[in-house]
Amino acid sequence: MIETTVDFGEARLKRDRLALVVNGRDGWDLLSSSNVWLDPVTQTLMLTPLPVTQEWHTTSTGAYARIRRSDTDANILKWIEYPRGFDGNYYLHSVGLADLHADRLITTSASYPKNRPFYLTWLAYNYGPDAWVQIECGWVAPSEDVSLRFWSTGQVDVWRGDNYLATHTLAGDRDGSGETPYETQAMRDVVVLLIPCRRRSLVVVSNAGGGFEHVFDDLSPDDPDPDITGAGPFWTRVPYGQATYQFAPLKYRDEGYAVSACRDLRFAPTAGVTHSTIIYADAPGYGLQSIAGDLMECDGTTAFEADGLLDTARVRINLTGDFNSTHYVYGAASLLDAVRGSTPDEPVELSDYIVQHDLSVGESPDSVQYTCVLKQPDTVQTLAPALARVDNRPVKVEIDGVPAFWGRTRKPVKTEAWHEQIERITLECDDLWRVLDAYQIREPVPLDGMDVSDAIALLATLAGFEAADLDLELTGYNLPTIADSSRGEWAVIPEVGDTAGEWIKRLRETFAPNWEIGFVPTVTGRVLRLVSPHPLGTTPALTRYLSYADAVRDGEPGDDPALWLRSFREQTLPPECNEITVTGWDPRTQKPVQARYVDFPSADPTLAAGDRPDNWLGEFVPYGLVNPMITSTAVAEDVIALLVPRLTSRRTVADWDCELLLHEDGVPLWRGDVVRVYRKGDYRIKRLDVSFRVEHDALGMIRRSARYHAERIADWVEPEEE
Repeated sequence: MIETTVDFGEARLKRDRLALVVNGRDGWDLLSSSNVWLDPVTQTLMLTPLPVTQEWHTTSTGAYARIRRSDTDANILKWIEYPRGFDGNYYLHSVGLADLHADRLITTSASYPKNRPFYLTWLAYNYGPDAWVQIECGWVAPSEDVSLRFWSTGQVDVWRGDNYLATHTLAGDRDGSGETPYETQAMRDVVVLLIPCRRRSLVVVSNAGGGFEHVFDDLSPDDPDPDITGAGPFWTRVPYGQATYQFAPLKYRDEGYAVSACRDLRFAPTAGVTHSTIIYADAPGYGLQSIAGDLMECDGTTAFEADGLLDTARVRINLTGDFNSTHYVYGAASLLDAVRGSTPDEPVELSDYIVQHDLSVGESPDSVQYTCVLKQPDTVQTLAPALARVDNRPVKVEIDGVPAFWGRTRKPVKTEAWHEQIERITLECDDLWRVLDAYQIREPVPLDGMDVSDAIALLATLAGFEAADLDLELTGYNLPTIADSSRGEWAVIPEVGDTAGEWIKRLRETFAPNWEIGFVPTVTGRVLRLVSPHPLGTTPALTRYLSYADAVRDGEPGDDPALWLRSFREQTLPPECNEITVTGWDPRTQKPVQARYVDFPSADPTLAAGDRPDNWLGEFVPYGLVNPMITSTAVAEDVIALLVPRLTSRRTVADWDCELLLHEDGVPLWRGDVVRVYRKGDYRIKRLDVSFRVEHDALGMIRRSARYHAERIADWVEPEEE
């Protein structure tokens, strides 16, 4: 029995989710914050470095101690130390050292963990515009790790080992023109903070008016624990002239907090609405730190509690450290949950008035549709008022009590006639993907760093679905975090007006193109399912036969027409391409990234017929994908790996007619399920169309005609004889 029901109780979005997003460029209220610092180069938030505090200029003990001569291998005959300004503010000063002398190299006795920041200041003695190296420094040892050469012009050379990488300037881009002016460092104290951070960067902040970020493009942007600089000592060298400088491992306040500017919410959330905070940050890879975030009232200290009246709030981030380390924070997002309501539970069962049903399940997740034609419209509308006028009503179809379709009605069509008995209402219905396509994002939240499945879950919950409505397999692939998010440039962020549906499809098509996604029926209802081909399995849910004899040969009753396939047709499709190029964009280096795959045997026109591979095309057939969400070569290569089996193989597809195929629990086989066709092979369903015009034939047998389109995933293997 097929039952179609409308107007039952269905949970829906009543009030939208609210979001407050803050980053270094837009939102931190430093005047209301405490013991935190926003670096002026990248706008990354961190605990305040001690050299930028007032205490640094009066205190020299504990965390404020400078490196002394006795803390290094300095030749005591060639180096002295003396305090400047106050006792304990020791500088190293060279005595009678010739240019380029070996004793000009000073290395710390202590060894430091990887990615350890340092403070360095020196007195620039030179006059005039002459360009020469004032000081060099680096991690581990010269020619072994990252090192810097500071020139009298304000230029800085970055090296890794013996490899020159780039030249930057301490002056920075102060006027926003994109230019990096050089300016002399003559007769001044130059102060720099050297901070390895942001997964693959060295940030240099200077008192010369700016600084720079050097991005090491050989490091993975997705490595959460990178080696930007190595573990070991720190070294310095003044190759020419008089040397007077001071340095120390960079230390920080041990606790602090940052709050965003007070923001107006779009509306006051109702009492009981819960909230959560996402923090976009990286740990340094050493030391002990913690970080936590919450939504606060505008005083910055009272936790936000929704009461239906309060419509302002701010985000707060609490940081703790061990003086030696801090988290590097790019931004945060506080989310106030959506509120769901329900349509009235006034179900109307329409089966007695339906003269035709059709169910279509296409290859794309938004292609599932159900259509029914009803007789006696006036009578029907006494049961379901305004059915011929009002759309977006909940509708579900059950077969023998098991769900087969769940969705919403579109605008109905009424066919007028001279008599009610031949008038009709046609209800065209979309499945619940329509809800995702209808939801427009009003307050975008970054998806950077999330597993693709978690990002899809977030988008689905925006549209009003709950965790119980989702069956999403973790992809094991995290979305990029490479973008300059501290400056408001996120790698993966929807825009205002984008829909949840289009973004879910975009994520799946880019990062999981071989996976199945869409709403599927279950024994208890329906879920949004994301599943890879592996869990879907290659084990057939059912076996079907092309003839009476095949069914009998396999031990089945040959007189059951439900076991037969009708009008089976199979064909082979050529590969779509044999050359794939995937192009993205690295927003930190401002360079394109690219990966390429070429199947040369497939493209070789000179191969003899007997030597040609199964996917031979005899010429280059290219395919290109350009997507700015692909932010590194590694991501591009991952996308290539997903596209190759789908695009470069010759595929065998089949279509057939048969009775509607059901699992043992009565749930219809769906897109992605596998059917074994006896003596042919195993086929994964790609789409199906079902027509329920006559439930019983002249013999009283159920007839539910369906047409399936499938792709062969395994050839037939003749079973071994026992």
